[in-house]
Amino acid sequence: AKASSEMSSQLPPAAPSAVASLLCCCVAFGSLQVYKDELASSVVMRAAGGVVSSFIFFFAVLFVSNVLEMVFRERFGIGWLVVLPCLLAGEAAAVSVDVSCVYSCFASSVGLLWYLNAVSAHIHKL
Repeated sequence: AKASSEMSSQLPPAAPSAVASLLCCCVAFGSLQVYKDELASSVVMRAAGGVVSSFIFFFAVLFVSNVLEMVFRERFGIGWLVVLPCLLAGEAAAVSVDVSCVYSCFASSVGLLWYLNAVSAHIHKL
């Protein structure tokens, strides 16, 4: 129990992290919409649009997990009920640019999800 309390004191509080992740999500979505025409102009730019959309997924997952921590006052593992709606939000943002952005968004989101899992396992020593 002592190691758990030491670890939770080293981690950032949930409220500022939730606000920062929501702000980053909004900035990513806004930049995606502002540069929509440029991102849809070529194959490479459509891939970049998918990567930006995957960051929307990433920040949405962070936001939802921090809000859940604030509401329930304990840390949760990120399950499929959190991941799937956030993935759908990222994919919807990708579709708003071009349909082909969905593929690179999905691939990048899987990579980011793997990264979240690896970092979480390292921090929490699972």
